[in-house]
Amino acid sequence: MMGLKCYFDSRNLKARVVCCGFAVAAPQVLAAPITFNTALPISEDEIILRQQLIFTQASGGAGVNEANVNSLTSLTLGGYGVSSKWSVFGVLPLAHINRELGSNDDRQLALGDGTLFSRYEIFRYDNKGATTRLSPLIGLRVPTGKTGVTSDGSVDVFGGLVATLASTQFNLGGQVLYTLNGSANDFQAGDSLTIDGSLQYRLWPKILNAQTRGFIFGVIEGNVTWQDDAQRNGVNLPQDSSMGGGTSVSISPGLQYAAQRWILETALTLPIADNFSNDALRPDYSVRTSLRLNF
Repeated sequence: MMGLKCYFDSRNLKARVVCCGFAVAAPQVLAAPITFNTALPISEDEIILRQQLIFTQASGGAGVNEANVNSLTSLTLGGYGVSSKWSVFGVLPLAHINRELGSNDDRQLALGDGTLFSRYEIFRYDNKGATTRLSPLIGLRVPTGKTGVTSDGSVDVFGGLVATLASTQFNLGGQVLYTLNGSANDFQAGDSLTIDGSLQYRLWPKILNAQTRGFIFGVIEGNVTWQDDAQRNGVNLPQDSSMGGGTSVSISPGLQYAAQRWILETALTLPIADNFSNDALRPDYSVRTSLRLNF
């Protein structure tokens, strides 16, 4: 996801967490990506809370294997700025999943897998009206979810690099993230490589002054994810099976309102292309809204 985005995994039917600024008044909250969490800005000794609601509609297969799944996920993130360069984050999802597989209808409410990650800034360049930052990160996903519903029971490790460029007019953020999926119950999801990018462009106000207290940003984000084939009992599952690997591309237009200490935002994620098996469960679309607070 890390960017951590919440999506429905078509290969093992589990909801997984897979997922800048302005300078007028301080302290303040800053514009940031909506669909991934690794680039959230945070200051020393500051606490950040982000609550997201994500609705996802997915479908796949045909005939008796036809599947339709919709999920509503509450994604809660907390972060703390240990220093001006080092920050730590935790994410915990709670998902309600309605799964129709052929003639069977199943509804489940369960926690998803929790995520912990740490980010450390190694490069910063400040210029007039802009700042550039580069930060590696490392994290862990732990099986707090319900096995077979929102988790496969494995412990997964991920790491990557986050870059941001912030100015008074626009903000750019991006991540490259690689996930090593662990094994549990004789099953191992394929490792994944995720590339995310986000542009937040200030639409209003056009001119900044001392009375400016809020901002509206137009947001456009893109994602490319590659995932390797899953394994069962140490053997790769066929690529043309529902658990085979592949690459997907999606785009997410959105809107943010940023006040001094909070941000309200929404985004619509639409798939563009993928090369997964015809039997794989694919997201048709996702809608997310969130509220972010800084203390």
